[in-house]
Amino acid sequence: MKYHFNNGAALDQIEDQRGNTITMNYSGGELASITDTLGGTTTFAHNSDGFVTSITDPDGRSVTYGYTGRDLTSVTDQTGATTGYGYDAEHNLTSITDPRGGITRYGYNADDELTSVEWADSTTASPKVTTYDRSINDRVEVTQPNGNDEWLYYFDTQGRLEKTSTPRSGPDTEYAYDVNNSVTTYTNNTGGLGTLSYDGYNVESIQSDNGAKSEFKYESPNTGDRPSKYTNAQGVALDYQWNNSQEMTRVEQNQVVMAQMSYRSASQSCSGSLAQATDGRGQVTTYTYDSRCRMTKVDRPAPMGDTTMTYDSFDRVRTVTDGRGAKQTISYDANDRVTSVVYTRSGVTGTDKVEYTYDGNGNRTTRIDTVPGAGAKTSTWALDARNRVTNEVLPEGNNTYTYDKAGNLASLTNGWGTTSYTYDDENDVASITPPVGDPITFDYYEHTYAAVKFPNLVTDAQHYDTDGRIQKIDHYYDDPNLADDYRKYTQWDYDYNGTDSIYSITDDTYDYSLDYTYDANGRIASSYGTSEGDIFEENSYSYDANSNRTAWTIGSRGSTWDYTASYNNADQLTSVSKDGGPATTYSYDQAGNQTANSEGAAATYDTRGRATQLEHEASNRGSETATYNGTSQVERTKIGGWTFKNSLLGITSSTQSAEGTRHYVHAPDGRVLAEYRAKNNTWRYYLSNHQGSITGGTDDAGDRTESYGYGPYGEYAYGSGGGTDLIHWRYTGEWLDGTSVTGNGYYKIGLRYYDNTLGRWAQTDPAERAINPMQPAEAQPYNYSGCNPTNQTDPTGAAPSGTCIAGAIGLGLGIAGLMASGVGAAIAATNAAAAAAAGTAVTTAGGTAAAAEVVGVLASAGSLGIGGYLSAVDCR
Repeated sequence: MKYHFNNGAALDQIEDQRGNTITMNYSGGELASITDTLGGTTTFAHNSDGFVTSITDPDGRSVTYGYTGRDLTSVTDQTGATTGYGYDAEHNLTSITDPRGGITRYGYNADDELTSVEWADSTTASPKVTTYDRSINDRVEVTQPNGNDEWLYYFDTQGRLEKTSTPRSGPDTEYAYDVNNSVTTYTNNTGGLGTLSYDGYNVESIQSDNGAKSEFKYESPNTGDRPSKYTNAQGVALDYQWNNSQEMTRVEQNQVVMAQMSYRSASQSCSGSLAQATDGRGQVTTYTYDSRCRMTKVDRPAPMGDTTMTYDSFDRVRTVTDGRGAKQTISYDANDRVTSVVYTRSGVTGTDKVEYTYDGNGNRTTRIDTVPGAGAKTSTWALDARNRVTNEVLPEGNNTYTYDKAGNLASLTNGWGTTSYTYDDENDVASITPPVGDPITFDYYEHTYAAVKFPNLVTDAQHYDTDGRIQKIDHYYDDPNLADDYRKYTQWDYDYNGTDSIYSITDDTYDYSLDYTYDANGRIASSYGTSEGDIFEENSYSYDANSNRTAWTIGSRGSTWDYTASYNNADQLTSVSKDGGPATTYSYDQAGNQTANSEGAAATYDTRGRATQLEHEASNRGSETATYNGTSQVERTKIGGWTFKNSLLGITSSTQSAEGTRHYVHAPDGRVLAEYRAKNNTWRYYLSNHQGSITGGTDDAGDRTESYGYGPYGEYAYGSGGGTDLIHWRYTGEWLDGTSVTGNGYYKIGLRYYDNTLGRWAQTDPAERAINPMQPAEAQPYNYSGCNPTNQTDPTGAAPSGTCIAGAIGLGLGIAGLMASGVGAAIAATNAAAAAAAGTAVTTAGGTAAAAEVVGVLASAGSLGIGGYLSAVDCR
């Protein structure tokens, strides 16, 4: 980047490596306008004191600013909504009044240091105040609104966070820095030590005391802080090439090209924009842009159809048309919030649209969902002064939410009744009391142990090592009143072989072992499981350069089945042969949705890309109708004979004729812990593994009633308890359709449907990207969890979560002073807590969870920054 300053030393131009410029213009020494690379001009107006009074964007929309003296007292946005600010005589900010009238107040000591925050929902009868005690130098003691006062933050003489102490006993979190203010060592709250080394500017290595180590090399002379090689903690090495403009052009893994990218040249319009991406199998995706450098077309390998986009005068995506010709037309308000999405497709008649309204604070308050032939369904949300959802009216039922003083979810009330939540001093859930039955309680020790204690005297306990990884899981029944009534159901011990990936799980009680191996690219290569001498799992997997699974073997109890598979140029599975027999063939529409296979599976999709008819090849239920709320498949309300009621925490109940109604108890983070079977007034309390997969159930008496085992991709390994006894929450804690313990339905996971027998999604990834430089397999549109399902899960259907470090590291985007995965987030979180309000983190039921509407938005592939298209996504 080049920065140019005028004679008065004011910055007047910024130029990137491609020659694109941003120009600043001045009048009377004040910034008057900024002209962007496309010629759009943003103008600034000032008052007599030189303060900005308005900013007008190139399209004529203005934000205005009001002042009293030198204090900013108001900001009015493009819609006319005004936020007000109050001050004391020392010009300290004392209040913020949001557009809905909610007032947050701030208090200070004689040294003008923040000492209190009174939240907008505070009342005389129920004060909600966070206080900050600074009486001891270089230390801040934070007391939350619920009275917890053991949050201590220590700072060094340069104001850097040095140590954090929390209410729970155990090690403190500590940091050490070098002269460049980069973290050199950190100790986490489980006692683990991490060490970072630098070449003076860039991170060279991240070493944990468990032996896991990640390394970066910078050997390309023209790429600055862009790494030429990254080796992760599993020992998987990736090599990167960059051009002179520091744009990634090539990713290799074990000397095999995984992706190549080319960009528009300096002599072309839109210089530096991604022009083509070539995958590991040599297939090319081409990107086209208009005169304003807005992406207008994504041309994928055949038989996938192209996606085209148009834009409005404000450069917002106006229409998106997929490969089937299904078109979204998107409208916005003056603050760029989506107000409606209209869907059209040749041959489809009737109104198909979703409309939204928002309050003055930007919270979504209504959604009107109109589907051809079904009419309009309205959902509404009411929010409190802290923008948290308090009442939710959905087409299938109502939900009411309350919160404690610290902002944690305190209760959820629906048609079943009220489920209540309490929390400990660290705001971890302490108890959950459902409308029927006794409480589920939780126990913690330091930060190395967390247990769910069910009222049937069964415990599901997880132990963590010094790096916060699962070390052991215990499932047992223990009656404290009967010394000899103790039953151990599971005791799994985990080994990571000096890496951050699981290599073995053992249970000496039952002579159980499950071993994993990985290939040189970090993909699962095999699993081998025995129990009391019986081989219950013997699987192996092979992949092509795009991480499509080309061959695999499934073995169990003396039987093995060998599979081979073929793929087309769009990475779509086209055929699978079992034991050399006739091939099962697969077909797709031009948007990449799997529509059928030759064994009887079939799926039909509406204009929004939602599966509205589904038939699994192993099902005896025929084609089943599916319905949803919103623009995507996230909020499903029906599949075949099952109907669902939803909430901010997820599905709260299911109803089916044979099963009756089942009510589900969720943890505040959305995990499903138990189900109440209203038909026969019984409970099932769930047991889970490291992936969150439900491995069994226990009844009211504490007896084990169901057992489930899974292959790495969720394949059936063993199980009991099918039919009306089937627990539907299964692999990674997600919903399995059907009635069979072996599986005769698809997994419904977030945005997509998943076929565990193939280890693939039935639809393409909603977040298309040319490459994930940290984990190339993850960018393939149908792969599940980057082919590393033993260490990662994908609860949204859009991106895996697990052991990988954020992709931004791999691109070298601002990695100077980079901290290890999780360390940077921890520092950011603790600094935020110390400087603002510890204990105000929004729970899953907070206002943000309901407002995640991303529709037809062009993206730069998130942290990848190398172009891509994010198709219609509606998380709620």
